[in-house]
Amino acid sequence: MSTRRSAAIVLLLTLQVPLLGLACYLGWLWLGPQPTPEVNPLSPGVQYERIVERDALGRRQTFHVVVVDLDVAQPAWVPTPVTEFEGGVLGHKTQTAYAFARDTGADVAINASFFGPADPTDRPLGFRLIPGAEVVPSWGTVMDGVHLDAPATKQARPVNFYQATPDAPPRVVFGLLDTSADVAVSGGNYYVEGDLTWQWGADEDRPRAAAGLNADGDLVLVVLDGQQPGYSHGMTEPEFAQWLRGYGLATAVSLDGGGSAQLVARIHGELRTLNRPMQGHIPKLARPVANFIALDLPDR
Repeated sequence: MSTRRSAAIVLLLTLQVPLLGLACYLGWLWLGPQPTPEVNPLSPGVQYERIVERDALGRRQTFHVVVVDLDVAQPAWVPTPVTEFEGGVLGHKTQTAYAFARDTGADVAINASFFGPADPTDRPLGFRLIPGAEVVPSWGTVMDGVHLDAPATKQARPVNFYQATPDAPPRVVFGLLDTSADVAVSGGNYYVEGDLTWQWGADEDRPRAAAGLNADGDLVLVVLDGQQPGYSHGMTEPEFAQWLRGYGLATAVSLDGGGSAQLVARIHGELRTLNRPMQGHIPKLARPVANFIALDLPDR
């Protein structure tokens, strides 16, 4: 047997073990068992729930839901910091929700606006309102000295967050921008709006994300995992809208989905990514995104 052939056989045998191990690991990630349902209080007035179920078509779905009673929780809104790029252009440094919460100390964070990854400044599509920062928009107007991107369009539904004052609880309003808002981001389509439930939109089964209010006025943040057979299939936009309606949301706006969909929170002091992101067909890999809806919960 030639030396070259012997070396090739040795190399092949050497690679078999790690390759087999990698295949088993990826197979477990892709087809592994679903997690069990979970309910965990994060702080007074804030609760996380993992919902594991089969939908009407028999497909496995895993939802992650954080419900915030604004009157009880009294959160502060954590804006996404602004980064100055070359030429003085202001935008955002993309990062995962976990990295954002770690760096800012936020207790809960979900990805927010759709954004253009080809834009080197990573500016979210639609508008964003950040206190104390002059964010020069790619297009848009100036209101009361605050720069913001173009007003709400069909693809940019505003989500306004009002900072708590000593005599009033924090508020969340979905709709036209009120310049008294402390922080605001843009979502996509309304999944749920009054008596209307979204019946159009993307027909691909993908991970989804949404922010909304239930009938009690609680803030509800939802991420659905997807594209992971045996763990969570994902839904079309109309299917997800129907699920949100069934869960009790009175208003809900779509947030960026797919590999962007990620929800993190501190549970018993430990920062956790609550869902299982899916980026580039790799489970547990989260996409760096442009901005977030994030909350700082008071120490109790």
